[in-house]
Amino acid sequence: MASLATQFWQLRLTGLLTVLSMAIGIPMLVESSMQSSMWLLPIGLCVTLSSAAVYHSVVMYLLMASAVWVILLYVLLPALATQMEIALALLVVVGATGAGATISIMFRELRWNSFILQRQLHAIANVDSLTELPNRRAFLSRLNALPALPAGDDGVYFLMLDVDDFKKINDRYGHDVGDKALIAVARALEQAVAEHNLGRMGGEEFAVAALLPETEAHALARNILTAVHSCVLQGQHLSISVGMALRKPDEAISSLMRRADLALYEAKLAGKNQYVLAA
Repeated sequence: MASLATQFWQLRLTGLLTVLSMAIGIPMLVESSMQSSMWLLPIGLCVTLSSAAVYHSVVMYLLMASAVWVILLYVLLPALATQMEIALALLVVVGATGAGATISIMFRELRWNSFILQRQLHAIANVDSLTELPNRRAFLSRLNALPALPAGDDGVYFLMLDVDDFKKINDRYGHDVGDKALIAVARALEQAVAEHNLGRMGGEEFAVAALLPETEAHALARNILTAVHSCVLQGQHLSISVGMALRKPDEAISSLMRRADLALYEAKLAGKNQYVLAA
């Protein structure tokens, strides 16, 4: 598949060839007319103004418009009888080119604003606004993309994470400090998880999905515990509990998450700041 830049250049080249073909072909068709000069100015106006919206670059548009008018004026000027007619023709050329450039700039701004809006909507739909991690929707989409069957020694491990005693942090220090705690945990998780799928599931819950051998999955869980415990807020170390589950062949995602939730509950009961692998 061609890159976006390549597609843009293909579009520009196609538009240029199209309008140049029109500029060359139409004068040839009307050359036999008794009043060919009456045709060429309207043709130039139609070609340059109607194609203005095609070009993302104003420079490309001006090059195209200049080429069109050079071709048309080469045929038109010898047919003009007076200086007034020549001046009027040149005035039409300058006015049409200027109007076309304005149209090209306006459409470029519209396309750019549309692109920015689409990116913002994508971020709203897929990124958690507080932690800037993928939200639940985006995370589950990536989780579903992982293979349902194990590949060799690798398996799909799902880790459900829950910040320990988060309600106490909110109650004691306020929700603003609670937000800072979630942000700190998110940054620590990014470092510990590296390239694996990470997301915020909601509240103080996070999740990780990784395709790993068993030994590396256990190492990942330990790294998460260490990274979060290194975060200090209000003079206290934060901690997190982890429930981990290995996906069975063709197991539904809902079943995998439920088993990880149960393992997380066991980790909480066992004293928190630890991980448990679901049976």
